[in-house]
Amino acid sequence: MAREPRSEGERHTGAYLRQRRIRFDYEPDMGGCNIDFVAHTPHGLVAMEVYEPHLRLPNVAGSFDSVAPLLGLFKQAKLRQVRAAKRAGLPMILVLGSANSDISFDEYAAESVMFGRVGVRIPLDSADPAAEAEWTFLNGGRLQPSLNRGVSALALLRIFNPTRWRLDAAWRAGSLEFEPTMSRRSVAQIAMRRAAIELELAERGIYDPAASLARLVLFHNPFATNRLDRRFGGPHDDQHALYEERGNSALWGVVACGVRRWEVPD
Repeated sequence: MAREPRSEGERHTGAYLRQRRIRFDYEPDMGGCNIDFVAHTPHGLVAMEVYEPHLRLPNVAGSFDSVAPLLGLFKQAKLRQVRAAKRAGLPMILVLGSANSDISFDEYAAESVMFGRVGVRIPLDSADPAAEAEWTFLNGGRLQPSLNRGVSALALLRIFNPTRWRLDAAWRAGSLEFEPTMSRRSVAQIAMRRAAIELELAERGIYDPAASLARLVLFHNPFATNRLDRRFGGPHDDQHALYEERGNSALWGVVACGVRRWEVPD
C-alpha cells in the first residue's frame, strides 16, 4: 500500500505538487535514507524535504526569537537527506511549514538562518558613517560557500484562498475599509455591509470561503552545488535570489513572481 503524507506540511506540499500537476514519489529511498518528496518536473528531478519547527510565543510581554527554531534544518536528521540528494545530483528544497508554531515564519527568519541575521554595517573609518551605512547579513548563517552546499533553496509554505481577491476588490469598490478614527457605529455599519457582500458573492459562486491553494516563497542558495532551476516556481510563487554583484557586496531580493501572483491576498 502506498504511503500517504503524515504531517500537515507534507500534506500541503503534496497538494502543491498535485495542483501544479507535477508527478512525485513520496519517501523514496535514496542512498539509504528516505526523501520526503522527489518531484518529476519538466526540467528534471527535484528533492523536497519538509520541516515544521516548534515556536511557542511567551505568555508574557517581551521579545522572541523566530530564527533559532529553524536551525533544526541543519541538524543531522535533515542533513542525511541533503547529502543523499547532493550525491544523486539533485537540487534539494528545504520546505518550512508553520503548523507547529504560533506564528508563520517570514522572510526575515528564512534569510537570517540562511545567511545570518539581518543588521546594519556602519563603516566607522568613513567621513560620513551614517551616509554609508548599509543593510547586510551578519554572522551565523548556515548557507555559506563552504557550508551546506547540498541545500539548493529554502521555501516557506503558504496556504491562501485564490478567490479572496474578488471579495477584497468588492469591499474596496464599496469603500468599505476600516479606519482607525471611525466611531463604533461606523465600524458596525461597515462590518454589516461587508458581511452582506460576502454572502452575496458566495451565493453567486464568485467567492468560495473554503477554497485553498498552496504556494511557495523560494529562497535560492547562491552557493548550492546543484542549483534549483528558477522555472520550478509556480504561478503563485515568489522567488528570492542574488541578482547583482557589486565588488565585494551583492544585491539580494525578489527576482521572479508567478504569473498569477496577483491572486494572492496581501
